[in-house]
Amino acid sequence: MMATSVDSKLSVASPASGAAAVWSAASRASDTRFERELASAQGKVDGRKEQARKAAEQLVSTALVVPLLRQMRQDPFRTELFHGGQAEETFGSQLDQIFADRTVQGANFPLVSAIEKQLLARMERMTSTTPNQVNVHG
Repeated sequence: MMATSVDSKLSVASPASGAAAVWSAASRASDTRFERELASAQGKVDGRKEQARKAAEQLVSTALVVPLLRQMRQDPFRTELFHGGQAEETFGSQLDQIFADRTVQGANFPLVSAIEKQLLARMERMTSTTPNQVNVHG
């Protein structure tokens, strides 16, 4: 009985098991560090994609939808039934911008997707060039 307890104490305290424990802890630490770096890189890609999408939506909203709403507001055939008074005349352009932003965000405009792809490609080209190189292609 006594020999069994001594053998078990020796096997637990052996240098090989200590090295394995240290290796296991280091491996877990590097795994978590790798997972953090991977999540950080994924977040940067998602952030760029979100940034490109918002820029494309803002461009389509400002360049295409707001002028249409402005033209509709100045329509000679409008009726007084839906007139909002002096406040609508004063803040109509801001209201048009809000309507345009919400319309573009809510709808699936193919133009927004196309602009987003072009912006992402341009961002990728800009980040892939080294500081010593000059991007002459725009």
